[in-house]
Amino acid sequence: MQTIACRHGLQLPDFSKSTKVYLKQVIPDFGVVQNPFDTTASIINNPGNLKKALEIVLNDPNIDSIMLMLTTVGDPIASTVAKDIIDLTRKSDKSIILSWLISETLASNAFALLRENQIPIFTSPEKAVLVLKKISEYYEK
Repeated sequence: MQTIACRHGLQLPDFSKSTKVYLKQVIPDFGVVQNPFDTTASIINNPGNLKKALEIVLNDPNIDSIMLMLTTVGDPIASTVAKDIIDLTRKSDKSIILSWLISETLASNAFALLRENQIPIFTSPEKAVLVLKKISEYYEK
């Protein structure tokens, strides 16, 4: 996703030092605490850590929005993740652009929850990046 974002002129600013410190508390040692961050597949065992990581990043003053790419997170964990994304979008004035690369049949309840709450799900990172680019251009004017 980083390569696609950069190709379209989007910047991935560094996280603040405090954000990196807090992320290290919820992301495993083999994960990544820089931008772009990677919680790894550990969210399958502890989906609450994804929500904590997203909250930390949303509170970083260097970050205007989040592009979130999920891969093989299926139901029932996917529904927990969807509820967390819904909750975070309600609490934050920053955008969360979601690209979920899984067959909808494996996360049908999660997809339904997101759609019921008017949160779009992009099936490719390219589409998610293009939407974020348009949003950025709109607010730059």
